[in-house]
Amino acid sequence: MGVHWIMLLMQAAAPAQVMDLSRGPVSTTTVAVTVTLDPQGRVLSCRSGVGGAAACAGFKKGRVVSAPLRKNGKPVGGLMTVSTTSIVSER
Repeated sequence: MGVHWIMLLMQAAAPAQVMDLSRGPVSTTTVAVTVTLDPQGRVLSCRSGVGGAAACAGFKKGRVVSAPLRKNGKPVGGLMTVSTTSIVSER
């Protein structure tokens, strides 16, 4: 399941709320997952923010999701946060 599909599922699962556009556009950011990466950009683990285990389906252990990570020329591990930002405005 692709990341975009997971994001759409998470947005559809959100409870219905009224968005008040009286003061302009409304922006919402939702963190889907936090992925721990090795120095080669491969997934070591995935922790879901919203959407449960399905949110991590696209981040299987060992999958390359980033270019190799370096700091001062040396290999380092990293964290990747995957989120969506939605901006709703009046037409």
